[in-house]
Amino acid sequence: MDTQRVGVWVWDCRVKISVSFLLLLLVIAVAGGASYHYAGPVPGDVKATLFLQDRLTDFTDYADQITSAAKRPLLWGTIVVASIMVILASHWRMFLTPVLAWALAWFADKALRAKIFVPKPDDSLVNVATISTASGLPSTFGLVFGAVFGCVIFAAQRPFTGFIMQLLAWLAIIAGAVSRIVLGGHWSSQMVASIAAGMVLAMIVTRAMQIMVGKR
Repeated sequence: MDTQRVGVWVWDCRVKISVSFLLLLLVIAVAGGASYHYAGPVPGDVKATLFLQDRLTDFTDYADQITSAAKRPLLWGTIVVASIMVILASHWRMFLTPVLAWALAWFADKALRAKIFVPKPDDSLVNVATISTASGLPSTFGLVFGAVFGCVIFAAQRPFTGFIMQLLAWLAIIAGAVSRIVLGGHWSSQMVASIAAGMVLAMIVTRAMQIMVGKR
């Protein structure tokens, strides 16, 4: 009976992962494709940005600090925190997962930026904290946070601590995305597509690590 239950649990996890993978690819195709097609804000991007900026006027300082968490040297601390969260959510042998996911995100960011250019928010449309001529798609921040904290979400296996760590990971991702939008660093469509891409990388790395360490 125990063997049957384990078999059902493993099958259920695989189905959920497969569904999540397909949904993330769909999000990337829709949000990323629309951003690339419009070469700027997609319908709704400007309104979403203005909505957040109007209601989170006192959040700017915090947003800047959160954004810094994806840049060196604070980036290393972010990866360490994510690794600890993975250990609490799953097993100590999974601690390298966020490191590997970040490495993949770094290469993906370089590769995509060499092929894609989509302008960042225009200061004539929304408030922009720092003017930048770099491409808004992909968002380096979105890739990094999606990859690093996505590992926590997909690696979680422990009933209670796993759920808590997943919740904290989602909060970190959402807070990061809102921060970038409030600062006028990226359009919402660019953030959504980039975070989804980072989470796809996290899923791939997490699954590979689970196979390697026997924590399937």
